[in-house]
Amino acid sequence: MIDDPRDLFQAMAELRRENRAFVLATVIDVASSAPREVGAKMLVLSDGSIVGTVGGGPFEAAVIEEARRLLSEKAGPKRASYDLDSFEGMRCGGVVEVFFDPLPSRLRLVIVGAGHVGTKLARLAAEIDLPHVVIDDRPEFADPARFPKAQRVVCAPLDREPFAQLPIEDQDAIAIVTRRNDLDTACLAAAMATTASYIGMIGSRKRVELTYRDLERKGLNPAADPRVHAPIGMKLGDRTPGEV
Repeated sequence: MIDDPRDLFQAMAELRRENRAFVLATVIDVASSAPREVGAKMLVLSDGSIVGTVGGGPFEAAVIEEARRLLSEKAGPKRASYDLDSFEGMRCGGVVEVFFDPLPSRLRLVIVGAGHVGTKLARLAAEIDLPHVVIDDRPEFADPARFPKAQRVVCAPLDREPFAQLPIEDQDAIAIVTRRNDLDTACLAAAMATTASYIGMIGSRKRVELTYRDLERKGLNPAADPRVHAPIGMKLGDRTPGEV
């Protein structure tokens, strides 16, 4: 159990750096007897793990369950009252009011391809403090030293299960910037199978057209998926990796 608020706030800072969602549950009022005092805090993660405590027992279990529900439903802050006598085995006789403050994870950019364009895109993400990860199938390219500000750098086969080592979440945006058309096709198919909110792919219009045809032959329809955008980018000349 963490009793020192400084340790709890340090844990909060670490979770934010890791871009992990959590709920800060705080005891804001106590009537009669209760296991913890006003101001007691607990962090609850989406998997149910906690940092700190608001009192333990079935009461704390109920707080954890509510916090997880708020995270799964992407709900906003709320307050709730708990009559401790309503929990089996608890005879405190008090009522505890808890304030739930969900802190969702931020949008994360998943860069598929660590070549020239992927490197420039990662640098741009770092400049605007956007959480990002990089995936490539070449160990010499998927080198953390090349992407010092990335949360993770993953070496994975792009032609099959490129996201096996990196579970994709709803708020993720995927940018496919590989070096070959066949890799584009495999990565776009894999991306469409995720819950990512945005999927973008670079390439000429001809390259995009060929990729779409390849996927249509496999029973997929990227043109009908509102998350899919291709080709991505702005018209800045399209000559250097930075412009692309």
